[in-house]
Amino acid sequence: MSILKNPAAEFWNERYKQSEFAYGLEPSTFLVKHLSKIPTHGNVLFPAEGEGRNAVYAATKGLNVEAFDYSSEGKKKALSFAQKHETTIEYHVGDLEELEFEPISFDAVVLVYAHFLPEIRERYHREFVDLLKPGGFIILEAFNKKQLEYNSVNPKSGGPKTADMLFDKEILRSDFSELEEVELLEEITHIKEGQYHDGEASLIRFLGKKHL
Repeated sequence: MSILKNPAAEFWNERYKQSEFAYGLEPSTFLVKHLSKIPTHGNVLFPAEGEGRNAVYAATKGLNVEAFDYSSEGKKKALSFAQKHETTIEYHVGDLEELEFEPISFDAVVLVYAHFLPEIRERYHREFVDLLKPGGFIILEAFNKKQLEYNSVNPKSGGPKTADMLFDKEILRSDFSELEEVELLEEITHIKEGQYHDGEASLIRFLGKKHL
C-alpha cells in the first residue's frame, strides 16, 4: 500500500509537524532497561518510530539503527534530533512490505507503542521475528486492553481508542509464539511522555528471544 494512499500518514504528519515533540524526548524506560542485551554495534530496527526518541537514544549507545514510519514529518524531526545528538540513524518512510528488510539481519526489533491495525498486526509481528538473527530480541512496550478504562477517564493517558488495536498477554504469546518468553508484564503506571502520554495508564511490556 502506498504511503500516499494511507490515511494514517496524514494523521501522523499533522501530529508530528508541530515544533514540540508529541511524546517527549526521553526514551522508553523498558528499552533503556534491556538495551544492554543487544551486542555492541548490533543492528536494531524501530518500526513505527515517529519522532525518533528511542531510535536516537539507541544510536547514541553505539548501535546501528534503522527505523520506519508512515510519517515524513516524523522522519524530519527524528533526523534533526539525531543530528543534535551527534549521531545518525537510517530512517525510511513507508510500510513493512514496501521496505523489504533483509531476513535474519537484526539483533533486536523495538516496538514502542507500535499499535498496528488488527488486519496486519499478527502478520507484521511474525515478520519481525523473521528479521531477527538467532538470539535476537523483540522489545515491546505498548498499551494493554485495560487502557480503555484509563483513557475514558483521561484521554491524555494515551493509546488507541478501540480494543482490537490494544494488547494482552494472550495476543503477544500467540503472535510471538516462536520466541522464548523472557519477560511479560502488565502494569499500571503513571506515564509522562509529552502531551499525548500523560497520566495513569495500563501498559504491557514484553521481552522475547529468538532461539539459537
